[in-house]
Amino acid sequence: MSRGQFVGSPLYFVRQLTLIGTTTMYNNIREIYCRYRRAYTGDTDYGRKVMPHLDGGWDQYGNLIEFSVWQSIDRFLQRKQCTDYFGFVGCNFAAVRPRIIEPSELCGESAWKRYHKYRKYLQENLPELFEQEVLELSFGYNKYLKLVKSEQNDEFIPLRAIRLALADRCLNLSPLFRFFCAHNLGFVDLAEIFGEEAQLQYFQASDLYARVYSSQLGDLLCNADFPSRAI
Repeated sequence: MSRGQFVGSPLYFVRQLTLIGTTTMYNNIREIYCRYRRAYTGDTDYGRKVMPHLDGGWDQYGNLIEFSVWQSIDRFLQRKQCTDYFGFVGCNFAAVRPRIIEPSELCGESAWKRYHKYRKYLQENLPELFEQEVLELSFGYNKYLKLVKSEQNDEFIPLRAIRLALADRCLNLSPLFRFFCAHNLGFVDLAEIFGEEAQLQYFQASDLYARVYSSQLGDLLCNADFPSRAI
């Protein structure tokens, strides 16, 4: 390593900026991974800066790491002729939850099997899971309906009760289901709270979720820019 390449030199920072700023497909994979990781861990700063051990480049000790893990993932998916980057990363995160999957685990056959296994699970169970969430919401609604009735007496009681149920994270409702109901009922602020989580859930298998919810929901989620929140 030449003298001008030590950590902290202008050349070092230029090198890192070019690594993180390129528009190659493997940097799209990087961003997808970072979005899921931020949501699953609550670490909203993850990936905002260059990570030489994953991105390649010069690390803090002056060692040059020539290849990025994102390139390896991209090459693996190219060999599989897979362009479902969001689905591949998202299904792998969901499949191992609550453990956090590491980028290096996305480069091999185990990740490919997890991806297809989780998609198969969704394909076989999504309609039933949706019905279970309807029942869970009904339970929460009835609970809050009694509570709100004891405190107030007006025509808005049903809406207040269902809003409280949708916001209750103790109820076993998915972010996508919460977003779907809140948006359709006009609770715009509540829908936004669950928007980022709903996006990430929907993109795990957008084709499968569109069958149960609607294609219009997919258009809404794809075009929205929600603030990052922890799942």
